[in-house]
Amino acid sequence: MDIINSLFTSLFGISVVFAVLVALILLIYGQSLVMKSMHRVKPAAAASEPAPSNPVTVDPAPAARTTVPGKLELVGIDEKTAALVMAIICDESGIPANELIFKSIREIA
Repeated sequence: MDIINSLFTSLFGISVVFAVLVALILLIYGQSLVMKSMHRVKPAAAASEPAPSNPVTVDPAPAARTTVPGKLELVGIDEKTAALVMAIICDESGIPANELIFKSIREIA
């Protein structure tokens, strides 16, 4: 095999690698567009629901509560991640954070 054939073989191999990389980039870009379009549909459906007439409620006697939250036990999870989990639960359930009592949060692997 002379030097010309070796150069053509190496250039062909490099071009195949780059072609596959470009194809992967386009595939990932296409999937991200599909996921973004699916994500945009969800809030639009929620926006069509009627808004509550009085969205703000005030607790008339916050001192009258008898529940005292205990200490939160974290098992295999750091405080930052636990705070994120608690915030997600409050957001998804629609319950204010001051009405939820978390006893323990543990990592399930």
